[in-house]
Amino acid sequence: MSQYIAINRFPDTWGMNARCPVCKSRTMKVIHFDSSADQLQCPVCGVSFEVEEKGEHIFFTQTPLDLEIQLKHHWVSRQELAHELGNRSQVVPSQQIPLEKGNNQPKGNPLRAEAVRRARKLVELGNSPAVVRSALSESMQLTDYAIEEIISDAVNVHKMKQKESNKKYWVIAAGAIVIVILIIFVLVLVL
Repeated sequence: MSQYIAINRFPDTWGMNARCPVCKSRTMKVIHFDSSADQLQCPVCGVSFEVEEKGEHIFFTQTPLDLEIQLKHHWVSRQELAHELGNRSQVVPSQQIPLEKGNNQPKGNPLRAEAVRRARKLVELGNSPAVVRSALSESMQLTDYAIEEIISDAVNVHKMKQKESNKKYWVIAAGAIVIVILIIFVLVLVL
């Protein structure tokens, strides 16, 4: 029995706000289970994990193969994870664990990664989801489900960037209003 208890249910919004602890991508997806704790999954690097109720530890159910021994099916703290990821970047390529026996292909899907980059750029440039869907289906060999997932991610990332940008404008506008009010107040006092 583990000393840590996983959060049973995640709100769906957690996927949009969470960052992958391994690849730092903001494309997390919440996976709901009926008989076990919910998990967060990163479609970019493929990790899946549960989160401890206190939020201090995570339990990986899927990891990159070069971290499988250290992380898979273990509760790890964020410091332990940072240490393992630091060790991972120091490994010489010839020392890396093969991803699958007899297969030296990278675990990540470079085609999908390119599709994500293209979709985000197209959405950022103001293209509609229909235009993005058409562009991806013509140039990429992806399933309709994958294309829809990528478009959803691109739209969510664009919305988050817009919110951040809008916050800056509201802060600047509020500051400008306060300055104008102070100037008016000072002028009224002087006159």
